[in-house]
Amino acid sequence: MADATLDIAVEVVRDRASLARFIPQWEDLAGHALEPNPLYEHWMMLPALEALGDGDFYCCLLWVRDPERSDLPAKLGGLFPFRSERRYKGFPASALRSWSHPFWMLCTPLVRAEGAQRNVAALLDWLEREGAPVVEFRHVPSDGRFNDALADALRERKSMVLATDGFPRPLVRQGAQHEGGALEQVVLRAGDDVARWIDDFLRLEAGGWKGRRGNALASSEAGRRFAVAALTAAFDRGRLLMTGLDFEGRPIARHCHLLAGEGSYFHRSAYDEAFACYAGALAGMHELDALPGVRWMDSMSDPDHPTINRGWKDSRSMHNVVIGNGAWGEMWVSMLPVVNWAKSRIAATSRNDSAAVTA
Repeated sequence: MADATLDIAVEVVRDRASLARFIPQWEDLAGHALEPNPLYEHWMMLPALEALGDGDFYCCLLWVRDPERSDLPAKLGGLFPFRSERRYKGFPASALRSWSHPFWMLCTPLVRAEGAQRNVAALLDWLEREGAPVVEFRHVPSDGRFNDALADALRERKSMVLATDGFPRPLVRQGAQHEGGALEQVVLRAGDDVARWIDDFLRLEAGGWKGRRGNALASSEAGRRFAVAALTAAFDRGRLLMTGLDFEGRPIARHCHLLAGEGSYFHRSAYDEAFACYAGALAGMHELDALPGVRWMDSMSDPDHPTINRGWKDSRSMHNVVIGNGAWGEMWVSMLPVVNWAKSRIAATSRNDSAAVTA
């Protein structure tokens, strides 16, 4: 439960403009977070919200004040972005699920390291009183510090809790060996023209399969604005690593990484399909060893990515944590294993039937 010696309050904001009012406190929280997540920092998240619209956005801000120091302003103790849904996986139960851009595979909330378990417990108390019957924290590292704080806060509660959709995600650690490419490897440096690098990346992405499917950032003007704003802000803060391959001075591959704490997060990549045999390599991975304080790189990939799963040797464990609040929420969460089992059986039967027809 929350520490009674502290005044902890939860504030809900539902739009980008309201959230932008707290940028200084937000930046301070990110600098003192239990576990970093560059995707939930203001320079990345606000442009993403602008591109996607506020829609179902539902963000819990946790404010912590020491009553004995009334002269000090309240600190932002946590930022928990959710997506509000009227139904959860077909169940007639409203839910709060981690908010993210469609291309993101990391949703670790920002929680102040000081008093982290207390802060998480305070949020869970509030969610039980005021929130939805079902709460899902998606794409959380199961070996991360936030997951530990969440588990500790949940240990003494009566809520129904399930860890779902677990999978190992490829990771590169400092000192790992990688194959070098025969072409020129390039790296964005401080003082370089970041606008040109971003334009090269967007052009390469739009010219490939992502562009044909309409999934490239530059497939829409909103997506292009988001990419330019977020990546430029990351570069200005020294938080952007861009690497690539050039052929006779011509960009044929670009890779974007976001830096936070001791980690690097693989954001997006693009390559000229005429050079796919070269550009498919993870250009510039050797630069990880040259980055001060950076010890690993998260691939940020889905469970079935064939290229990354084959080439990256280490991994980190990911999962979703689903919490059922109250009898209604507990009932629906308790049914998830049966529903997931039924779906897997149906999928297996369909595959077997298709194989029999083919044979």
